[in-house]
Amino acid sequence: WLGLSCWKIAQIPQDSKQLKWAFLFGVFATLTSGNGMVVFPAGAFTLWIAGTRKFSVIWTISGIIVVLTYLYGLQHQSHNTNPAQVLQGAMGYLGSLIGLSTGKWIPVIVGGIMLSIGAILNLNLVFVQFTSIKVFSKPVQLFLFTFFMVMIATGCMIAINRDVILAISIPRYKIGSAVVGCLLILMIANTQLSQRHSFLIGLICG
Repeated sequence: WLGLSCWKIAQIPQDSKQLKWAFLFGVFATLTSGNGMVVFPAGAFTLWIAGTRKFSVIWTISGIIVVLTYLYGLQHQSHNTNPAQVLQGAMGYLGSLIGLSTGKWIPVIVGGIMLSIGAILNLNLVFVQFTSIKVFSKPVQLFLFTFFMVMIATGCMIAINRDVILAISIPRYKIGSAVVGCLLILMIANTQLSQRHSFLIGLICG
C-alpha cells in the first residue's frame, strides 16, 4: 500500500485525479500498519517541492485527519527519546540486511552509507543548482524519492519503539532494508550516468 500510494503521489503533478487514489492507498497503508502513516508527511514534502503547493496543503490536512483518527484511543507505550539512539536504530534498520552477526556497528554504518547515497542521488530535486545529476524520468524519481523518505521515516519510528539491536535483528525488518537497497539501485538506473560509471555502480551493487 505504501508503494502504491507513493506511485500515485508522483503522478499528481501531471494528473490531479491521482490524489484520491494516493490518499486511499495511504489510508490502507496506515490501517495495515501504523508505520504506514509516514506516507503523509513524505507525500506532503514531495508535492511541495514538485511545485503543487495546493495539493501539498490538501494532502497534509487529510493526513492529519487520518493520523489523529488512527491514534484516537490508542494505548501509548514508552518511547525511546534519545536522539542518538534513535539515529543508530534507524540506520541499523536501513542496514539490517547485513545481519547482527557482523556486530552492531557494521549495519549502522551501512545504513548511514545508504542514506548518504540516496541523499546525493536526490539532491537535484531540491538543490538543483548544486548538482549536475540528470534523470530519465521525473515521475519515477519523485516516486523513488517519496518511497525512500517513507523508509527512512519508518526506520525512525521503529527506532523510537525498539533498541538498535532489535532494529537490526528482527527478521521482518530485513525486508525494509532490502527494499531500500532496491530503491537505491533503481535511483541509479534512472540517473543519466556514463556507461562506464553505470557499469561500475551496477557491479558494486550486484
